[in-house]
This record gives sequence, C-alpha cells and structure tokens, in this order.
Amino acid sequence: MAIGYYQSGACDAALIAREIWFLRVPVIGATLPWGVTVALRRHGLRATGGWFSRLATLKEHVAASRPVIVIVKPTDFAPCPWYALHYRVLVGYRDDPLLPGGGELYFNCSATPPRPPALGSPGNLTVDCTTFRRQWRTYLTFNWSAAVAPR
Repeated sequence: MAIGYYQSGACDAALIAREIWFLRVPVIGATLPWGVTVALRRHGLRATGGWFSRLATLKEHVAASRPVIVIVKPTDFAPCPWYALHYRVLVGYRDDPLLPGGGELYFNCSATPPRPPALGSPGNLTVDCTTFRRQWRTYLTFNWSAAVAPR
C-alpha cells in the first residue's frame, strides 16, 4: 500500500512478496521488518524510523504526506495466535481530547474490508490512540515504524 502511494497504478503485492521471500520466518511465513525496508528500496523509496518510534513522530510524517508502516498485535481482529503481528499503513489522524488517548488514527489495513467513501476519513480502519499504543507495543517489534518517502 505504501509503495502504491508513490507509484502510478496498483502495486503487485505478489511480486513484492516474491522479492523479499528470503526475509521471511520459515515456519509462520511472517515478513521481518527489514524485509519491508528492502522492498521499499527496490522500488525507489526510503524508510525513516525503526524501533522505539514515537506516536508524535508518526503524526509528523503523516502531516508531511508520508505514509507510515507500523507493526501491531491486532487486538481488534478475531482471536489470533499470541505471536501474530500485522503490518498497517498509517495515512491520517485526528487529535481530539475527548477520544481515548487524545485522538484517532486512520490506517489502510489489508485485513479490513474497504470503507465506504462517504464516511469522510482516510484509510479503511480507525483506531483510537489508546488502543493503538497498546497494539503497537509488541513483544518483538518495540514500536517499529517506517515512514515512506521517495529517495
């Protein structure tokens, strides 16, 4: 999704998966974070971030029109294994002191059905900041992010 943001036309997810197959965990098939950065570089993009990112920094990137890839433990999905992690692309946010955590974040998420365009917020998934912080603090990725921009 982040690569498709910068390239005209749809991005071939199967092609990207083949490009980074060697950076996957064999038993569960998970793509490692550096696999994401390798894919971005192969498509002429760069990633800024890494472990121990801050939510304020993610918002700065989004405000500058740079989508941000994050890894979360998806507690909003149906029950999934304890080790299951998922990539999402942060594409917008709204600060609101009346919402949990002070606002909400808007994501493009491949595991979430498309949102009707009439709802007016970007992405297809809305998560309040409190829930996101809980999901983002995983056992392995420690608030990992990759803000995507052209080289």
